[in-house]
Amino acid sequence: DKDGVSNIYHSLSTHENAEHFKSDFSCKEHGGHLASLGKVDYSKSHSLMQSAQHELAQLPVQDLITYRLALAGTAEYTASQGGTKALAYASMVTTINRVNEILQRDTGVKLELVTGEQLLYLDAAADPYTNSNLNAL
Repeated sequence: DKDGVSNIYHSLSTHENAEHFKSDFSCKEHGGHLASLGKVDYSKSHSLMQSAQHELAQLPVQDLITYRLALAGTAEYTASQGGTKALAYASMVTTINRVNEILQRDTGVKLELVTGEQLLYLDAAADPYTNSNLNAL
């Protein structure tokens, strides 16, 4: 694209055994395509997980609880995601979608990202956040 940044495709597939995840991406700057397919090792906690899944499956989900979420992005974050508000916001949407995949399934909670790029910053000097004081974030 015109910014020199390739869009990244993420997928998270849920299966009954929940053992696989996959991320595909390509990068014009570094060349090539990389696919990552992983298998999560649940061998140590498999029986506990099966027991918990069985118990959770017995509980009825009456209503999906939705929380509205506003995310802010520092200039450094925006730069790391391609340097535009649109790319930074798209990255946030991808992250929240992945979080929702787990939250909805396991807790009946959904995060609804508040639309807008007003809290994303491009200029570190105008950015109201500090990177040197964690208590000020």
